Amino acid sequence: MSKNLRKDIAVALITVMGFVAFAVGVIWVLNVALGIGAVASVQLFQAISTVTLIVVGGIMAYRKLQIFRDFEPHLTITHDVSHRFIGDQYVHILVTANLYNSSKVVIRPRKSLFLLLQLSPIDDDEVERLYKDTFIDQIERDVQWPLLDQIVRTWGENKLIIEPGETHKETREFIVYKAAETVMVKSFFYNPDASNNSLDSPGWGTASVYDIILDD
Repeated sequence: MSKNLRKDIAVALITVMGFVAFAVGVIWVLNVALGIGAVASVQLFQAISTVTLIVVGGIMAYRKLQIFRDFEPHLTITHDVSHRFIGDQYVHILVTANLYNSSKVVIRPRKSLFLLLQLSPIDDDEVERLYKDTFIDQIERDVQWPLLDQIVRTWGENKLIIEPGETHKETREFIVYKAAETVMVKSFFYNPDASNNSLDSPGWGTASVYDIILDD
């Protein structure tokens, strides 16, 4: 039996005992104040106990089975990426993040982060270093590809509203040197209910790899 399961069982038992003790107290007060009979006392106790078990069962189901997760916010994100060459040395990259509200609640994002990373060209020594740095103390981390550019955008309260079942498009533009051949686009939208704005905070994101095809 896991530690968390034992803790949940203990909390449930304490909660049940607390409600039962409350029910017994209510019945005792009613007996004294109203002089209700023994049969009525038993029926009242059964009614209160039933309600108590339903409440406790609902709390446990919510915590362990997550039966109400449909009512938590969730964005499903996909990318559309295109490019075109500008001037002699630069490439314009257009990224559109399609934000589909796949939950049953309204989502009001307040902050987003777009990253443009370079996958190639890159020499073998750098690739080996990146791979080595990915595993530190046997903990796997994201590969820290060279950063080409990043864009942060914020919205005021209720400035961006995505209704359930609705898709909202957010477009960002990047300009990079023509030498870049393959890039990775990452987008992250912070959960407006999160308590902080770090990449470790709750939110929704995705990544796409895109090849820049040079003209012949």
